[in-house]
Amino acid sequence: MNAHLPNKSQDFQQIQKEFSDSIRDPINHSSVTGIDERHMSVYRELFYNNIEGFISGGFPVLMELLTQEQQNSLVRDFFINHTCHSPYFLKISEEFLEYLASCELDFLPDFTYQLAHWEWMELHADVYQTSSEQTVLTALDVDQDIVSIIECAWCQVYDYPVHQISAQNQCEPKQSYLMVYRNQALEVGFNELNPLSAMLFQCLKDNESLTLITILKNLALQYNMDEEQVVQGGSEILRQWYDLGLIIQQGS
Repeated sequence: MNAHLPNKSQDFQQIQKEFSDSIRDPINHSSVTGIDERHMSVYRELFYNNIEGFISGGFPVLMELLTQEQQNSLVRDFFINHTCHSPYFLKISEEFLEYLASCELDFLPDFTYQLAHWEWMELHADVYQTSSEQTVLTALDVDQDIVSIIECAWCQVYDYPVHQISAQNQCEPKQSYLMVYRNQALEVGFNELNPLSAMLFQCLKDNESLTLITILKNLALQYNMDEEQVVQGGSEILRQWYDLGLIIQQGS
């Protein structure tokens, strides 16, 4: 009965498509049915500045490495070519990181994704929602304690010293172990780790039943290192993490 009526839904969807295409890519989609250029330019500027602000705020070091023209090209390419999977503004940084994983803009440094990931980790730690209450250790006994690391702490391995990169210091490749955390005082911080402390971190993350002294001795045996040196060095690392509020009673 309604076969000859116009499909209003389809018409509206077409206008929506023209509108969004023109906001993302005004060079190739310059006009929108029923909207004059003056108004479209306002929409384009508002949307672009919003996205650019989130990216600049979330990845300040990366953006500092680029010229203004390169920054604009990067943001515009993200805006045009990446399909975001979340409508939340807080997720824009995560979406941008996903975009960088396959981005092929030739002016980007080789370390771009890893630098951006490190910058994103700070935001990730800041907003991370823990799954349970955790009891921070009030005293540390290496010989007796069965402990683990707080949930809101991660050890990342990068091919570059990304924490040292700046406009004045674009580093050569070097494997780097970096821990980022948010402690019980809601302070976000990071530590540079060495291979031993990175292994110790992972052991504590996975720990369910071993005392600290047993973990340290197992590391020495597993990697054919001097047991006394590993116990001494590992104990110093554990005291540093304890002072930062990163050690929790296992099972808490």
